[in-house]
Amino acid sequence: MIGGRATRAIAMRGMVRTNGLLPAFAGVCAACAAFIPNLNLAVLAGACGTAAAAVSCLRGAQREETTNLRYLAAPLYGREVARALAIAPCVAIVLYALAAAAIAAVALASFDGAPSGDVARRLLVVLMALVIAVLVALSAPFRIGKERVLYVGLAIIAGIAVEAVGMAASAFALIVAAIAAGIIAFFALRALGETLARYDPIDDV
Repeated sequence: MIGGRATRAIAMRGMVRTNGLLPAFAGVCAACAAFIPNLNLAVLAGACGTAAAAVSCLRGAQREETTNLRYLAAPLYGREVARALAIAPCVAIVLYALAAAAIAAVALASFDGAPSGDVARRLLVVLMALVIAVLVALSAPFRIGKERVLYVGLAIIAGIAVEAVGMAASAFALIVAAIAAGIIAFFALRALGETLARYDPIDDV
């Protein structure tokens, strides 16, 4: 129960502080990737959203969330702290994307248009890519110099890889993308937990 309360407290505090132009831009790009008919342009929009999602983990408020020393004193194991820290940015970026997609759908309907049948599938793929980018990039604030840039780069590459696999929007492509996203998410959270366990704030001065 103590661990559950600590997890909820960390997640709720993160939700209050997780906002800004980059997550919103990532959500808009996700909606564009779902609604743009041209596959190449859709992948490009998704890639821009993935990059924005990854970089958003380095901005001031989010970085303060992940490196807050109070979290290291919480009654949680490293992997539990990792999950708690991941909830807010992932939920926030998904909500931004869903809101942007809803607005796009209403706007399209008002012009007597109808979204293609692939919209929902593409949106699902891009949402998975955004979440993967965030999960991988959450380890970046604990690094310095080139290692930090490397983690952000890996986050972007991982997200784009999921998009590249799933944007065809076939049932097989969705299954493969979901499996890939699940594997990457597992290892990203595990890596974040291990990073939290080894984190020494003195090295980050």
